[in-house]
Amino acid sequence: MKAPTPLLLLPFLLCLYACQPTPQSKFPGKAEMLAAQTKSNQALMEVQLQELVRKEQALNEIEDSLASLLKVSQHRLENFGADSALITSTNKRLLAKQRDAVMADVQQLQGQNHWLSSQLSNSRRISGSLQQRIDSLQGQIHMRDLHIKKLSRELTAANDRIERILKVQRKKERIRQIATLENKPALRKREDLLAQWQKAFYTIGGPKELKMLLSSEGENPNSLRLKENYLENFPRDKNLHYTRNTSILCRNNILKILPEPSQDSYQIEGKKLTITEPETFWSMPERALVIVTD
Repeated sequence: MKAPTPLLLLPFLLCLYACQPTPQSKFPGKAEMLAAQTKSNQALMEVQLQELVRKEQALNEIEDSLASLLKVSQHRLENFGADSALITSTNKRLLAKQRDAVMADVQQLQGQNHWLSSQLSNSRRISGSLQQRIDSLQGQIHMRDLHIKKLSRELTAANDRIERILKVQRKKERIRQIATLENKPALRKREDLLAQWQKAFYTIGGPKELKMLLSSEGENPNSLRLKENYLENFPRDKNLHYTRNTSILCRNNILKILPEPSQDSYQIEGKKLTITEPETFWSMPERALVIVTD
């Protein structure tokens, strides 16, 4: 319980002060006491009435404030409801559009998936057919390779047999020629005449000296080749009887012989060229020999 305010106690204190006896006064009578009490009660009621009026005014102000706040809240609530409805309607439209777009994308993807599935099926069928064809071709290639290897072996063996036969025939022919020359002087004389008439021409020099005759494809001597028109510039300063002369001696080491004769028809020993098979060796245009030295 709250303590009484000083304003409410003031009439009671005044009444007590008025009722205190003085040395000169006498004690009041019953009527005076009732009048004083009545007066005190009226003053107290006036104070309470003023307090009630003040509280009523404060309550009215509070009520007005609450009414204003309630109106503002209702207005905000109404605006919020309208905004919520607008937002909800807009969101529903956006969601509907997004749903339609997603459904369209899904249908498009389903169509693409179906097309890709059909293409994959066709590709698998084609791949299977191609694989069978490839396997068949590989088998045929393998059989052809085996046949080619067999033919190569047979060709090599045949070439070896032919080479052995030719060597034997050349030896026999050489023996026959020697025997004929030894037994028939007339034939020897005829061979001498042929030797004087059957001449071969040759030239010797390094790559720089023979640049009019040679075309090089690099610094390696093995890459040296004769020009197509080398016979037009060929110097005929040296000659020999190719049926008799079987060797040519050079000042420097021999690098290469052009045009390249058969490997079995000559030998190179440093600075010396030895011709072992003259007829095979001199089977070249106009019997014009180029000897390249270092």
